Formats: sequence, C-alpha cells, structure tokens
Amino acid sequence: MLLDVLHQATASARREAEEEASELAVDRRIGYVSNGDAVKLLGISAATLSRWRADGLPYAKISGTVLYRAEDLQAYIEARRVQ
Repeated sequence: MLLDVLHQATASARREAEEEASELAVDRRIGYVSNGDAVKLLGISAATLSRWRADGLPYAKISGTVLYRAEDLQAYIEARRVQ
C-alpha cells in the first residue's frame, strides 16, 4: 500500500522532471522521493526523518536536496514492524 502511494508520487515527480530536464542532462531524481514528499506521504516530521537517516535509512544528497528511494523507505519501515 505505502509502496504504491510512493510509486505514484515518484511517477508524478518523474513526469515533471522529464519536462524540466535539458536534452543532455540526466535528472537524478527519477525513482526518488524528496524529503518533503516523504514527510507528507508518511505523516511524520522532518526531524523524525532526519533521525531515521542517522539510524541508517539510505538516502542521496544532491546539491543539498535529500532524496530517498521508495523501496528504501518501505524496507526501513518493514524492518521495524512489530509483530
């Protein structure tokens, strides 16, 4: 469920990025969720997401912009699921 929502958000971001990318530039954000989008989608604070990064959540940082793969967010949450 969460992964589907994240994929929908990345598809929208991908379409926008493709429109903005120059002919020779490769948009590195394709397949990634921004920090702001992750906060909104997950319903958590930016501070919580920052703590998750410090705790090992994989991320990319490009020109000061923090990006996450949807799969990494899903895996991080699933690994902490309480039975």
